[in-house]
Amino acid sequence: MNCQPIQLFLFTAMFGSVLCLSAPAMSQVILLAAADKEPDYTSQQAWQGGMQSGAGNFMANCVSCHGPEGKGDGVLADSLDVKPKDLTNKPIISARTDEYLFKVIKNGGVSVGLSESMPPWSTTFSDKEIRNLVQHIRTDICKCEYSGKK
Repeated sequence: MNCQPIQLFLFTAMFGSVLCLSAPAMSQVILLAAADKEPDYTSQQAWQGGMQSGAGNFMANCVSCHGPEGKGDGVLADSLDVKPKDLTNKPIISARTDEYLFKVIKNGGVSVGLSESMPPWSTTFSDKEIRNLVQHIRTDICKCEYSGKK
């Protein structure tokens, strides 16, 4: 079997090795690789919610510590004295009221007895933007609601 130049190029570019595959097999490899790839957090689709939804503000201001998926694994996480909260941790986040999350974002971690590594964002975000961030955390990151008593 002879390799077509496009097949050879695609496979080499994606996997760093040379293997000749038929066109149907190559399309399966490309689909599997695309499905396994981390989303592009700089794409227009990632920002489509804009700043009003909370997603845009999270992307612009929170990802560096909390990570793109909110797991506390952002690029700055290892440089902090206290690891950022994993916002996907349902038992922890669902035990916190929206008011608590709002206060942490607005006034910083110290305001609720947490680390000063979580800065206050009151001069960056309006109250509406903070509420949108809380909603984004609840809906898109944790996918959880407050489960305790108010």
